[in-house]
Amino acid sequence: MTQLEEIHLHFASNHIKLKMEWLREVVNFLSNIKSSTDKLIGLVYQQWIYSNIKHSTEPIKEFENFNDIFDLPQPLLLQIESVTDIGTSFLKQYQTLVQKDYDESAAEIGVIELDDYKIDAFEQKRIPNLLLSTPPGSKILLFRGTRINQNIIFLDPKKCQLLGGAVYDLMLQNNSLHSLCRLLNIQIPSEPRSAQMTQLEEIHLHFASNHIKLKMEWLREVVNFLSNIKSSTDKLIGLVYQQWIYSNIKQSTEPIKEFENFNDIFDLPQPLLLQIESVTDIGTSFLKQYQTLVQKDYDESAAEIGVIELDDYKIDKKFKCFSLQLTDGERIFKAFEQKRIPNLLLSTPPGSKILLFRGTRINQNIIFLDPKKCQLLGGAVYDLMLQNNSLHSLCRLLNIQIPSEPRSAQMTQLEEIHLHFASNHIKLKMEWLREVVNFLSNIKSSTDKLIGLVYQQWIYSNIKQSTEPIKEFENFNDIFDLPQPLLLQIESVTDIALLFLNNTKHLYKKTTMSPLLK
Repeated sequence: MTQLEEIHLHFASNHIKLKMEWLREVVNFLSNIKSSTDKLIGLVYQQWIYSNIKHSTEPIKEFENFNDIFDLPQPLLLQIESVTDIGTSFLKQYQTLVQKDYDESAAEIGVIELDDYKIDAFEQKRIPNLLLSTPPGSKILLFRGTRINQNIIFLDPKKCQLLGGAVYDLMLQNNSLHSLCRLLNIQIPSEPRSAQMTQLEEIHLHFASNHIKLKMEWLREVVNFLSNIKSSTDKLIGLVYQQWIYSNIKQSTEPIKEFENFNDIFDLPQPLLLQIESVTDIGTSFLKQYQTLVQKDYDESAAEIGVIELDDYKIDKKFKCFSLQLTDGERIFKAFEQKRIPNLLLSTPPGSKILLFRGTRINQNIIFLDPKKCQLLGGAVYDLMLQNNSLHSLCRLLNIQIPSEPRSAQMTQLEEIHLHFASNHIKLKMEWLREVVNFLSNIKSSTDKLIGLVYQQWIYSNIKQSTEPIKEFENFNDIFDLPQPLLLQIESVTDIALLFLNNTKHLYKKTTMSPLLK
């Protein structure tokens, strides 16, 4: 089997039936990057997730008549063309959009396309991650059992998965204003966007329309850095986003100018993008947390680089309340959990980006975080992860000296990267790491950027080649609770209920493709 056929088979086994012509073109485009098949699969996936399904993926042939009423007999991959709020008058939404001082959150880009024809889809129950701002071109995987009735798909949160992605042309064609004008059969108002807009301005506009106001100097530098990669604007947007998410907001993003006085009490009138500087547990004594960290036999899960997750057996969960320091690049803001934010942990790395939605309460320069009114975007800034780890933060709060650390000032970049991964429970093989760093040597970048690039290589690698096996536990036949975090790779997933019930071939699904599973 050729490498091309192997990649095609891998995607097909994960319900993505790529067009061979498109795949051949992408692999040729990536031919200057010498890499194994598993690495190439990761790169092809990134190209596919931002591609238009019309060009990249075979249309559905299994179901000739969608007009019947039936439950989907097998998983199905579709592309979101647009998202519309049918719970609010279209005219009211249009008036909100075109008034001069309209809230930008009302201008969010927001049914599913089957290549040659379209199918409407409705939420049967609320899909947690599906928003009006879900970009057109996002991919969605419908699981077996999804109900289809008279050409209409009923989406159930337990029977579908948003994979992400976007298609830039669709984001311009199917933004809320254009969609509403088509629905209301009225002329689209003239827009200030120039037809002669440069690629740089187009990328800048795309991020600004998604509430990320990039500094033009930083954007120009990044685009120049990526100039050796010949790609369309929509592909370049994805690459710029990866650079931005790991950048320091001070260097990359314009500070807030809309709100001069944060000392008032008000609800945020439009979405706001901030960076997490540190996370602190104010529900537990700082001294108790410090003693937990510095004791000799503390759990290694409390030794992560970044802001640290303390042992849940030592800190009672019901007393946890997180306080955050947020910044727009110039000013520092205090933030508190008004209600528990599900994905916010003490181990959330400093430098992570957070998007606050309209309606977030701000009182006397303090932001109150509500899980329904904010979204963690991820990311990190390596310098902040070193400066604002839990031990350093607690020492500053207690006004005591930071204990000496074993980290050498003369550490090489390779050793520093190795230490960073090891402190996050990923013990890389030095030979593999050296090979990857050499492979990336033509990209001149700081250690924190290089860590992000190495991580992308590792997440698509086979753990056999890249990561040291477990040596801490000689006998897994004993009964015990895991004393420290453990990194493993999923080899396969089996539905044992189906195996026992049917006593026939059980459901067997390889899971090496999805980056969500490692």
